[in-house]
Amino acid sequence: PPATPAPAPARRFLSSDQLAAARGILAALEKKDLGKIFAAPVNQLIYSDYAQFVKEPMDLGTVKFKLAQYPDAAAFAGDVRRVFDNCVAYNGRKGLPMDQKSVAKLARSLKASFQRLFAKSAALSPPVSIESAWGAEPSALTPATPADAGGPVAMGPAATTAATRALQSIKRNKTVYNTFSATIDLAVFKDYEAKVGGAPLDLKQLENRHRRGLYKNDLRAWVRDARRVAGNCLRYADDPRVPQLRDEAKKYLKMVDKQIDEVRRGAVLDGVPPAAADRAAPRLLKNWEKVLVALEDAVYAGGAPTPPPAPPAGAIFLHPYASYFLPGAADANIADYEQAIDEPVCVGDVVARLAEGAYASLDGVKKDVDLMFANAIKYYGPAGSGRRFNDAPSCDDYTATARRLAGLWNKRAGALS
Repeated sequence: PPATPAPAPARRFLSSDQLAAARGILAALEKKDLGKIFAAPVNQLIYSDYAQFVKEPMDLGTVKFKLAQYPDAAAFAGDVRRVFDNCVAYNGRKGLPMDQKSVAKLARSLKASFQRLFAKSAALSPPVSIESAWGAEPSALTPATPADAGGPVAMGPAATTAATRALQSIKRNKTVYNTFSATIDLAVFKDYEAKVGGAPLDLKQLENRHRRGLYKNDLRAWVRDARRVAGNCLRYADDPRVPQLRDEAKKYLKMVDKQIDEVRRGAVLDGVPPAAADRAAPRLLKNWEKVLVALEDAVYAGGAPTPPPAPPAGAIFLHPYASYFLPGAADANIADYEQAIDEPVCVGDVVARLAEGAYASLDGVKKDVDLMFANAIKYYGPAGSGRRFNDAPSCDDYTATARRLAGLWNKRAGALS
């Protein structure tokens, strides 16, 4: 008998939160469109040459009608931008009357308003998540998906020039450059990759990749790696009793973030939509340094006076679970943990995400830190499988420490809100 055809994959549509956000944005645009210029299709009986300049007509009324049909936020955004781009293509040409030029000016203004509203929407433009391939080289052959569709943002001439100047500026600071251009000797720092979650990355590697054009199709990769140099240091240099390297990493991160602002502006000069440039070069939280201090005080040091006792009370939360064991020494324990805990997270993960701009607000940081402590309580608690690998007093101590540090963290984080 003929094989039964496989069912077609279910179509995806905007979620209820995304629909609500999209309707809100359209309502805001409609309020600014006082003459209802963009509310309905262009009358091509009046503007008989419109089709010569606009191949895909679109209007806000049609967008509103299609809301329930869009497969994702990028498709919705593409149509809204098309409304205003079409207007500029038709009315922004040289030699046209002033009334048409004023319509094109309004279209540019409304598009800029849309870009800001879309970028601020948590439902439509979620923050870019941190990649797991720590230190992996970006591919220069990344397919060029349009930035408007949420694809990688290519580095045009202005962004590339700004990135080159950024690296030159960092190099002029000899102290910072010498600290972060040195290659990590894995024969000496044998636990580096396990604690950091991947391969080392230094400024010389970043410079080399930039010169070879490996970032030309992905601005986000350049920004990620520029910040990751500091993120790796903050992950590994975890002892608050020896703050020198951490202080240098913070200094470098502040320095490079000013340069990233210039690279972001360069991308916009290259024609990248502002929202896409923001996704490729996400901004750090304004109070990122205070968040780091709160983590250091509450988790690294466990609320102890400076310098804290050795080892710090929060030492068990600083790195990935597997990094606390010698290779092959606790495979069954590690496998059990990975099966019991759906979403492992450690302080190093939080610090890396913070340093790379993966958090859109403090709420994201709080969620991850709360999850970290909840995981410990779940695994070592009375019903946790961690008790099969650790004695009861140790497990009770782990859970008590998790609850105590969670309380300290929530107090510190509350002061940041």
